[in-house]
Amino acid sequence: MSYPTNGEAREIEPGILECGPFQNTPEARGGYFAFSGRELHWYEQLKGGQFGLTRAEALMVARDCCRRSRATQT
Repeated sequence: MSYPTNGEAREIEPGILECGPFQNTPEARGGYFAFSGRELHWYEQLKGGQFGLTRAEALMVARDCCRRSRATQT
C-alpha cells in the first residue's frame, strides 16, 4: 500500500481523508485521518512496543464515526 507523503492528503473512501505519514522511519510511522470535522491520529512503532492507535484501528474508528454520522442525517 502506498501512503501519502509530505503532508499530502488523499481520500481513501467517501468522507475520509488520510494525511501523512508525518513520521516515516524504519522504527515508526504515523499520520491521521480527517472525517466529519475531526482528526484521528495514529502511530505505529515497527520495532518495540505499541502504544496509541495503529493505522488499522484508527481507520476502523473513522469508518464507524462516518457510518453513524450518515445514519443520523437520514
